Amino acid sequence: IHQLVHMPTGSLLGPACDVYACSMVLLQCFRGGHEVKLTHSLEQLEIALQVWVNRNCPMTQTEYYLLAAIRDLLSSEERDLEDLADTPKVQAVLASAVKHSRRDRVSSCWELGAMLSEAT
Repeated sequence: IHQLVHMPTGSLLGPACDVYACSMVLLQCFRGGHEVKLTHSLEQLEIALQVWVNRNCPMTQTEYYLLAAIRDLLSSEERDLEDLADTPKVQAVLASAVKHSRRDRVSSCWELGAMLSEAT
């Protein structure tokens, strides 16, 4: 984890991050403009990251609060999209795009757009 966190920023950002960000914006649109709230596990990770950064980003092996927050995020349930049940195809597409793990997400915004076009 420490190596991942200290990688150059450009190498961390990529299609999976773009897909997640686009999906969150699209989710807000499909929810009539209502803000998409962070899940409890994402809120906990955000707090843990703030603490870690305030401590000048020490080696993560001993930062158990951060490791626990990451573990909790990865083991938590995926985002609930029940409010999109009236559009099950859109619900399925967005659910595949807002997964916690970038490896489980749709691979690109291009693919996401194609899937949404087909679903609508």
